[in-house]
Amino acid sequence: MQAEGLALLDAELITLLEFSPLAHIEKLIELLEENHGVTYKHTILAQPNGNIHIGFLHKEGIDVENVQLLEGSEGEYSRGRRAISVDVSVGKFKDILIGVHLKSGRNRPEQLLRDSQCKFIGDYITQLRNTQGLKIEPFCLWEILI
Repeated sequence: MQAEGLALLDAELITLLEFSPLAHIEKLIELLEENHGVTYKHTILAQPNGNIHIGFLHKEGIDVENVQLLEGSEGEYSRGRRAISVDVSVGKFKDILIGVHLKSGRNRPEQLLRDSQCKFIGDYITQLRNTQGLKIEPFCLWEILI
């Protein structure tokens, strides 16, 4: 059903959150192509803590490079997922995309963990924007679930 939903969406670039196990991204790509005629490539890095990952699906013509987990982006949640950053190029347009999955929960302790994650990401984006000579603008997808 995920493959069908993604095929209907027909997006050029998709951020996948809570992806597990890692090999399922290849099965998803296979189902998209075989059952729906939609072809995607994938970019994903294994998270160092746990087995829930963040990755990207992208169509031909979307260049995804400089894939990195942002060390420290788990904030004070030591077992949390790190944000994943990629440079994305589409024709003459270039951006930095940051995929993020924040700590879940609605109580004060979880909120404080999310706050520490958000602070790191905000500081990281500020640092990028202040980098002299950087010709691409960072943008971030927060909690977009597919």
